[in-house]
Amino acid sequence: ELAALYCFAFLYLACAGGGPWSVDAVRGKA
Repeated sequence: ELAALYCFAFLYLACAGGGPWSVDAVRGKA
């Protein structure tokens, strides 16, 4: 399912530290 794919991709980027998509950036600590 496409929604699951988006979720998986987002989790990968968050865990991999994808720059502006990192957890710190989402939390506003960038």
